[in-house]
Amino acid sequence: MKKHIFQIRVDPRHPRRNFLSPLACRFEFRTTRRTLAASVRLIVALILAISATSSSRAADPPADVTILPPQPVLTGPHAVQQLVLEQTRGGQFTGDLTGKAKFASQNPDVARVTASGIVTPVADGTAVIRAEIDGHAVEIPVAVKSAAAA
Repeated sequence: MKKHIFQIRVDPRHPRRNFLSPLACRFEFRTTRRTLAASVRLIVALILAISATSSSRAADPPADVTILPPQPVLTGPHAVQQLVLEQTRGGQFTGDLTGKAKFASQNPDVARVTASGIVTPVADGTAVIRAEIDGHAVEIPVAVKSAAAA
């Protein structure tokens, strides 16, 4: 009986890269020549299963970024609206990016927005609020009504 050692390494960041290399998983078993072929087939099947799992992770759909609520309406001089920058992937929520975004009002005479995404009215009309994160920008319209009411 001989002792056979197989070492397998799978890097999920590089699924197509050389995955038979040392220091990751170690399969050690004692076998005869007859069962060696069956053992090798089992190890190859494990490698293919791990590789398929790594490849499916690499094919994740791109992330979408949206501002919530999509069309806020501020009514009255004391109205306030917190905007939330949401990241989704494949229709599923993956993160709140509000704290990392840079908000700006393209019409500050109608509505102002703070760095944290809080919108306040200034005058009646419509303003476009823009949120930027990692070079990606999203815009929404904000309607302001009765901003001068007492």
